[in-house]
Amino acid sequence: MKFRNSMIVEINQIKKLSKLFFLRFFSNELMPFEDESRYGFISILSILSVMGFFFTFNLLFKYAFIPENGNSWLEKSSLMIIFMLMIGFITILEWDVIFPDNTDYSILGALPVRKRTIFISKFISFLLFIGLFALSTNVLSALFFPILLGEYYHSSALFFFYFSLVHFIITFLANIFMFFVILIIKGFLMALIPGKIYKKISSTIKGILLVGILAIFSYIPRILEMIKHSMKSIDNSIYYFPNMWFTGLYEYLLGRKYPVYIELSKIAIYSLGFSIIISFIVYQVSYNRLSKLNINNSDICKKKNKLIALIVKCFDNLFLKNSVQKAVYYFNRITLKRSGKHKIKLIGFVSVGIGIIISKYVSEQASLEYLKKLGEWHFVIYSLPFVLLFFLLVGLRSAVNLPVSPGSNWIFKLIKKKDKTQFRKSLYKTVYFQYIIPLLFFLFLYYSYVWNIKKGFVFIVYAFFISLIIERILFFNLKIIPFTCISLPDKS
Repeated sequence: MKFRNSMIVEINQIKKLSKLFFLRFFSNELMPFEDESRYGFISILSILSVMGFFFTFNLLFKYAFIPENGNSWLEKSSLMIIFMLMIGFITILEWDVIFPDNTDYSILGALPVRKRTIFISKFISFLLFIGLFALSTNVLSALFFPILLGEYYHSSALFFFYFSLVHFIITFLANIFMFFVILIIKGFLMALIPGKIYKKISSTIKGILLVGILAIFSYIPRILEMIKHSMKSIDNSIYYFPNMWFTGLYEYLLGRKYPVYIELSKIAIYSLGFSIIISFIVYQVSYNRLSKLNINNSDICKKKNKLIALIVKCFDNLFLKNSVQKAVYYFNRITLKRSGKHKIKLIGFVSVGIGIIISKYVSEQASLEYLKKLGEWHFVIYSLPFVLLFFLLVGLRSAVNLPVSPGSNWIFKLIKKKDKTQFRKSLYKTVYFQYIIPLLFFLFLYYSYVWNIKKGFVFIVYAFFISLIIERILFFNLKIIPFTCISLPDKS
């Protein structure tokens, strides 16, 4: 009787915690307000559904006029890698809520909740979250695949539903695998890197992973060419592509029991099982380690180095003309430095810019000889500073509308109305001294190495004036107090 009651209590806890963990996925730092987050995710799910239809229609439309003849594995592989990268991108955006944070530790630690209950609840919330995205991306494609390809396999209505079910299950398993791979990466980093250091570089790691996902997106045509060549030559390298593992399982379940599909199916099942087991182990180790840490979020005042203090004082005297500019400048600087939601938003925009640069580089890289020609005047080298500057400034402009705290503007209300122009001037100085000038300095070093100091300096000066034009357009007549004013949803 006692065991039965304890099981009922644990089941009820799992239900409630699973719901709460699932809802936390929608409390993304990019959308701090709950209603805005939910509406934003409904829009994202709708877009993903249309994208799934778009990809499927473009890949399979030719089979409306020509017979399939067993060649559709390439289209299935293409769709598989696209969906896997999409769920990987979304998972990285949800990086901070994959594991319990300080709030979870402080709340759940004081309650009679077992770690086993938390693990099960978190896992269920994972499945619900991935299932939601898998459903949205496949709701239309799961219909078009059997419509356009089902005639080759079988003509019965029952097989039509079976085909749709196989399509949805395989893509769901591929998404599950991708999710747990990201979970393993995050768990290993949390286990290996000290807590304080990890907290500081977490946003940077997210940015690097986002850039990596975007780079792989640009490399998809090359990947598919390699897969096609490997399948034709019966090369063992075909077993190194995760999207082909699940494509093989897809074909095997549809009745094509060729040796290559049998081997790929085994790899898919084993890799999925190992990813779940390893992620659970890593999750437990990371959870136990972080739960024992006394994380203190309060800032600790440290004595500044005398040289640094002198440099800061000279900077203040030269560029910050009054106390208002000084206060607003350091408020902007600290907000962009410490606020996770602002850093994520900024990194997201910059990642798109870097992804575009990488995609252009990859599309033009015909061979390794290309690496030896970086010194030539090439459009990738031309466009590098302008693409980065554009997305950096757009990201900063978008971040300005996001308040660090709804009540953080009270102190600025004490300033006289005639002094409010100082906010804009201080923001300009924050943008340039904290972001534009450091970026251009590193680009100057790069171009001085690629070309020479004189050409590099002239090009960077030109890029600086272009950034002035973009910045003045984006921040023209800015009437809000940066990082303090609440704007309407979707205003950006």
